[in-house]
Amino acid sequence: MRNFPFDIVLKAVGRAFWVRVVVVVAALCVPFLAAAQFGQSGGFGGGSGSFGGGFGSGSGSGGTQKLAIDSTEIFYFYSDNPTLVFPFGDSLLNEFQQYDPIRKRVHDYANLGNLGSPHRPIVYEPPFRTGFDLGFHQFDLYQKTMDDVPFYKIEQAYTNAAFSQGPTQQDLFFSVKFSRNFNQNLNFVIDHTRINNIGSYDHQKARHAASAFGFWYHAPGGRYDSFSAFIHNKIYNEDNGGGIEPVDTILPPFQVDVQLENAQTRALRNEFTYRQYFYLNRLRPKKQTAPRDTLLEALQDSVLAPKRDSLAAVFRDSIGRPATDSIGQV
Repeated sequence: MRNFPFDIVLKAVGRAFWVRVVVVVAALCVPFLAAAQFGQSGGFGGGSGSFGGGFGSGSGSGGTQKLAIDSTEIFYFYSDNPTLVFPFGDSLLNEFQQYDPIRKRVHDYANLGNLGSPHRPIVYEPPFRTGFDLGFHQFDLYQKTMDDVPFYKIEQAYTNAAFSQGPTQQDLFFSVKFSRNFNQNLNFVIDHTRINNIGSYDHQKARHAASAFGFWYHAPGGRYDSFSAFIHNKIYNEDNGGGIEPVDTILPPFQVDVQLENAQTRALRNEFTYRQYFYLNRLRPKKQTAPRDTLLEALQDSVLAPKRDSLAAVFRDSIGRPATDSIGQV
């Protein structure tokens, strides 16, 4: 079967679709500053919320420019354990090339070869479920639950979007995460994922969508947290039952006769969850150390403490007097 390639080249998939995408992205990218603090004071941010300085501010001595340290801190956690906080790693090497949910696991899952198809674990993983269970878990990785919704500790609006184009205009993977603070004690989260794949063979289409809208309220005293979320999961998958008989000649996949032409799997699940915590003895959140930004450190060293110009030094020694270069006085 044909794999779903990774291609970041955006192709037109219809004027109406892109108009909606542009409107949504423009709305999510509106900057929003919130002067807030997280901790015992009851706010969200890790700093004072002031974003002064900036790049290119002059120091007054020789016109040397200083680079301001990036004070934007992004942390996220999940409602099942609010005290376990993870730092956001701003790095393109953090498995950004993996778009398929079954590949973003500790152990890979087996599927039918195309994005969005039913899957099952290769390595046994004990299920931890309570209550009534229908037993349909072949599309679990394409759906969201309350435990999958991240909540953010931020000082300004945050957006993280990803898009992958398939071999045709109908094949795509799209995801977006957005969060912002409405005040010092209320945080809003949107987490949306969409998969659309027509498949290599006839009647193999997969079209899934999962959306989550969540609110986090943090009491000013820091002793109460409440989380509410509405989650909408929609699954649509066509089942062809495989080929009718082995084909001796080489044929394109869409010319192979399939067993079923009208079989479909549809699933719709809506979830509304509310969780709350009351702390008798408030503990400080367990924050992991954020990774060092080596690129920013290198830029600061090169601007604030320029390296010695060896060419100017050689020229000065050769003529026995100081020389002037384009950078400054030596």
